[in-house]
Amino acid sequence: MVEHKEFAMPSCLGGSGPHVLSFLDEALLMQLLDSLRAVTGHAWRLEDSHAEAGQGDAAGLGVEVQVDGDVPCRLRCNAQHLPPDHLALAQGIAGLLAVSIAQRLACAREQLHRIATEAALADHGKRMLLLVDSLPVLIHAHDKDGRYVFWNKECERVIGFTAEQMLAGDFPGVSWMYSAYADPMEKYQEVHDGDQDYRDKELMLRCVDGEIRTFAWTNISRQCPIPGWAGWEVGMDITARLRTERALQEQVQFMESLIQAVPYPLYIKDTSLRYIGCNRAFAEFVGRPMEQLAGLRATDLLDEEGALQIEAFEQTVLAGGERRQLEARLSHADGSMRDVLLENNAFHGSDGSPRGLICVFTDITEQKRHERQLLHAKRQAEEASQAKTRFLTNISHELRTPLNGIMGATELLLAEELTQEQQDYLGMVRSSTTNLLRILNDILDLASLDEGRLPVTPLPCNLHRALEGLFKLFAVQAQWKRLQFSWTIEEEVPQDVLLDMERLRQALSNIFWNALKFTERGEIVIRVCLDPAALPGADPVAVPLRIEIQDTGIGIPPDQRERIFESFSLAESVMTKKHGGAGLGLAISHKLAALMGGRLWVESEEGAGSTFFMALPLALP
Repeated sequence: MVEHKEFAMPSCLGGSGPHVLSFLDEALLMQLLDSLRAVTGHAWRLEDSHAEAGQGDAAGLGVEVQVDGDVPCRLRCNAQHLPPDHLALAQGIAGLLAVSIAQRLACAREQLHRIATEAALADHGKRMLLLVDSLPVLIHAHDKDGRYVFWNKECERVIGFTAEQMLAGDFPGVSWMYSAYADPMEKYQEVHDGDQDYRDKELMLRCVDGEIRTFAWTNISRQCPIPGWAGWEVGMDITARLRTERALQEQVQFMESLIQAVPYPLYIKDTSLRYIGCNRAFAEFVGRPMEQLAGLRATDLLDEEGALQIEAFEQTVLAGGERRQLEARLSHADGSMRDVLLENNAFHGSDGSPRGLICVFTDITEQKRHERQLLHAKRQAEEASQAKTRFLTNISHELRTPLNGIMGATELLLAEELTQEQQDYLGMVRSSTTNLLRILNDILDLASLDEGRLPVTPLPCNLHRALEGLFKLFAVQAQWKRLQFSWTIEEEVPQDVLLDMERLRQALSNIFWNALKFTERGEIVIRVCLDPAALPGADPVAVPLRIEIQDTGIGIPPDQRERIFESFSLAESVMTKKHGGAGLGLAISHKLAALMGGRLWVESEEGAGSTFFMALPLALP
């Protein structure tokens, strides 16, 4: 803490007063008093102007001594009257005394003023030193020989050398500090010996901790007002700032390289929808150099219709602040029209307000062409499929009439008295005709499913009773083939439900006949239960019914499992030659399950049998 002193003029130097007499030269005073006594014959004395007159005798004659218009003292003798020449002499001596007192007072005042000025300067210097040491900048000064004469606290803190070390005559630490340069002392002399001022000059100094840091120095050498100082430098540590600037520049360069490396056209716009950046791919698309695109709008580069469409879309992106896509047709630099997919995203400032948008678009002209080709091919395929379905439906209807006639004639012949051989032949005719009618019915059902003409009508029914009646029919068929057959309906399965039992019976019959066909020995087991996991995403109010049909047949090869639910897939398999069939039953069951809101899938191991699962959501009445 700097001590502050207040300097004031003592009262004796203020002009007059009882202490003014102390400023007279005593030898001079005595000499003048002796001269007056010798001339006048009277004893003279010098008294304070405030002294009282003597007691008894008359006070005598007094001559005033005036200093700066005041009367600090008087010359006095006991005589009441003096000759004019004696009185003039006394007045002249009083004038000499006044001059002497005034000179002595002036000298005293000047000396006191000098002392006060020096004290004020010293106090001001202490204040300035405290201020300079508290500043967060580096400040040091040098003399005309380049030697350090001042080194503030921030220099000590940042660089590490103390003021005592730096102000020493042998320049400690200079070579260490300037070691980032080939010739440290030459660099030091270059910085400190010049008489040219500079501003923000970057200088690398090695600190005591060994780190080389960069400082920005401002030098003041011309007209330096401080004695002994040839100039001083003010510096700031800009190492962190330069590091940040380099990192930012590297990031900007990286982002620029990244943008240019993107093979798709990319551009950046401000909130007024003017281009502020792009990559080479976009410049090639519009046929302009990148440096010419800044400040332009879409209407300056693209066809009017496409440009207006894009700008309207970009306005919605800026307003909504979310990522959006747009398909558009834009004119290319080569004159062709291109289908493009634009993906726009707005970017925002630190306050959350939109600052612009970035757009990347992909040329999807070829993709669109392929889509149109695929759409055309799809229409053709659908038309062909519909034609096939109509053909199958028509031919099935046409075949049913003669087949019904064959079956009727066969039944009439079987009612006659025939030989055993004739009955066997007619039985073969009836069996073949029945199978052919089943295939025709399957074709008609499949055609109806494909065209959406097979309705599903849920009706109230007793599920347990209906399934048990169906399973008994299955049991008869299994007994003919000498297979074990069993079924289980768990108690948790509700009895009264809403269900299109006709469609369920048709779907289960196809699965059972498939199992019966491919199982030569062993068993067929049916299990009915509830399984919510079998219908993910279904209505939680619905009853999740699951029906399993397990057989010990030949199983399904892994490469065939995905195809067994496709129409006519079985006809392409080598198993068809042995077991027959058109491959329509499972396809119909799969479509019926989906039509009823459920699904059908299979788990199988080749040579060890298969298990078909049907899951259906049932409603309660």
